Amino acid sequence: MLGNEKGITFIESLAAATVIFTVIMTMIPLYNWISMERHDLQNKRIYAHQLYNQLITIINEQERESKLPYERKVEAARFSFSMSDNLTKGCVQWENSKNKQEEICLYAK
Repeated sequence: MLGNEKGITFIESLAAATVIFTVIMTMIPLYNWISMERHDLQNKRIYAHQLYNQLITIINEQERESKLPYERKVEAARFSFSMSDNLTKGCVQWENSKNKQEEICLYAK
């Protein structure tokens, strides 16, 4: 009689629900981690672009020797510029979403 039944038992559906729930619960932390990384990469692109623009502005100015070194804080980032051996260095530092310091430096002649 048991072999002739053609339905899904409660135990089978409970096992399937457990598997689905386990997969969903492992995906939630991964999604949060990926969204934090996406936000960090977006900030890195923005700060690198701002640093590039400011470095180009400094290079194009005539009196750059009199203004360097200098430091400037914009929002959560700190920009610093210096000159040595006819090479201008610009760096930006900020704190990412994991509370770690990140830094990008660009050089120009």
